Amino acid sequence: MLLPLVMNVIMTIYPPEKRGGAMGMLGLVVMFGRMYQAVRLGESINYKESVGNNHERFF
Repeated sequence: MLLPLVMNVIMTIYPPEKRGGAMGMLGLVVMFGRMYQAVRLGESINYKESVGNNHERFF
């Protein structure tokens, strides 16, 4: 939902000859953000499985 807004801001701020580079950088940020999210989610799932269901530690 935020991505179209960011693209519109890029189209407004950057001159036509620099828009391609700005859009490319936006694509890299989105790609690496999604990769990082997947890695962190996998780490948290593995951590939870290795620790087990020790709910008594948290209460």
